[in-house]
Amino acid sequence: IAAMERAWAKSALPKRSRAHLGFALAKAMEDSGQGDRVFTYLHPANQAIRRAFPFDIADRELQLDRLLDAFRGYDFSRHTPTDPDDFAPIFVTGLPRSGTTLVEQIISAHPEVAGGGEMALLFRAATGLMTKGSGYRPVGSLTGAELDDLASGYEARARKALSFQSRFTDKSIQTDLIAGLVRMALPQARIILVHRDPRDTLFSIYKNVFKPGQHLYAYDLRDLARIYRMHQKFTAFWREALPDAFHEVRYETLIANPEPETAKILKAANLPWDDACLDFTANRRQVKTLSAHQVRQPLYASSVGAWQKYETGLEDLLDELGEVE
Repeated sequence: IAAMERAWAKSALPKRSRAHLGFALAKAMEDSGQGDRVFTYLHPANQAIRRAFPFDIADRELQLDRLLDAFRGYDFSRHTPTDPDDFAPIFVTGLPRSGTTLVEQIISAHPEVAGGGEMALLFRAATGLMTKGSGYRPVGSLTGAELDDLASGYEARARKALSFQSRFTDKSIQTDLIAGLVRMALPQARIILVHRDPRDTLFSIYKNVFKPGQHLYAYDLRDLARIYRMHQKFTAFWREALPDAFHEVRYETLIANPEPETAKILKAANLPWDDACLDFTANRRQVKTLSAHQVRQPLYASSVGAWQKYETGLEDLLDELGEVE
């Protein structure tokens, strides 16, 4: 740590290197019990990434509002779920660091399921189909042929990317934004939406570095809170417009009661019970997310409420969030 701090003090350190060193030092402070020094490094590290990758939260909110408007007023009840056939993806979605990797690990431990990870195949194609000018086409204007093409194109790309028989997981975290379109194009699909206390989720996002160009809202505490509010907005919309669009999982409840919650998840995914899903640490599939280490460990509750130790330093986040449900 002393060597890291000496490197941090060097003003000639390249900007990107200094930012990554700041994240590393914040982690070192947290791991060594020096919580009062975490933000000494974490705030400037995030500010450096933000300067390197400018982001306009208002523009993102506008785009998400336009996407939501494209779904308003449509009767999704005309698209009823079907029994899984030879292609029935299981989407696991939610905010980053909310527990989606854990839930996918549990499901993909099932012998009938292959784990796909963040395949990022459907959202881009779906929003590309809907895009019109600076906004989006109403979903009611999509033809049956367009929906069939979207489904068949997704299946072709999924089979090219992953070997599976009939069931597989796709942990593309933006799927919750297009839940209704998933129902329209892939009525046999299942969606599992994971929630976690936003203060834990957003603090965890803030203290991690993502791939360049990804999750650009992650480096500002107020932006993080506003992204969470948009996530809430979409969730509330789907609960009303398509009540059976997804099964919702509370991370804290899953940690506290793994067996009954796992049973609910498997039922929602239209899978029979299998004891292997409780022994998910034995699942040796490749995990490429920031949770790669955690999902190899038995369930632990130490991360529940972890934000409380760092309340001083998270003032902007807590102020922007307001009251948390």
